[in-house]
Amino acid sequence: MSGGESTRVWRPSWPCAVGPVLAPLRRGAGDPTYRIDDAGRHWLAIRTPSGPATLVVESRPDLGEVSGRAWGDGAGWALETMPALLGDADDPAGFAPDLALLVEAHRRHPHLRIGRTGRVFEALLPAIIEQKVTGQEAFGGFRDLVRRHGDPAPGPGADLRLALQPAPETVRRIPSWEWLRLHV
Repeated sequence: MSGGESTRVWRPSWPCAVGPVLAPLRRGAGDPTYRIDDAGRHWLAIRTPSGPATLVVESRPDLGEVSGRAWGDGAGWALETMPALLGDADDPAGFAPDLALLVEAHRRHPHLRIGRTGRVFEALLPAIIEQKVTGQEAFGGFRDLVRRHGDPAPGPGADLRLALQPAPETVRRIPSWEWLRLHV
């Protein structure tokens, strides 16, 4: 499946806010693993258990659906888990905020869900960097890390200059002086 495009259309049972759900995955405006194109589609370069993938997610609120397209060996996995990525596994039934700020946030965004990636290392690596240095330095360090040690995203992701985070084995082999060059 490494060369071809796979697609999926998903119809959530609530008005799914794609942008706000995916926003926490973006590590600054220059994040090479995440792009938002002029049409408002969200492009992600990800490492899945099945291999690398480029996933593009497009909200179609007028049709009540979300469209996904993916490329690479991990395309099937990326599309299969797209609903969880967009918050389908987040059950809001038990959410009962009691702090005024949370009550107001929930009133303003009643359908917001928390997504689940299923990709622990891809969440852990930038989070660790963000704990070691200030925000702007962390975004820059992560961006440089991906550009220097990551891999090009499959399919049209490479045309968008999307890149995959370095694999855990690659990160393990980065010498200490290289981390200093990355300002991490």
